[in-house]
Amino acid sequence: MQLKYDVYEEEGVPEYWIVMAELQLVEVFVLEHGKYRRITTYVKEDQVKSKAISGLEIKLEEIFN
Repeated sequence: MQLKYDVYEEEGVPEYWIVMAELQLVEVFVLEHGKYRRITTYVKEDQVKSKAISGLEIKLEEIFN
């Protein structure tokens, strides 16, 4: 997981989601000034909105049922 994080950051991937299915969590990171900053950790009851892809919203209840 750390290797992907480092590579994506280095290559300038604007947003990175880590999905932890067994814990029913999603961590979202956004690239700011060349470094990732964690926005928040979402739980099953939340809806995740992408900052990089306009209009992308995912209700985690539909994923983690």
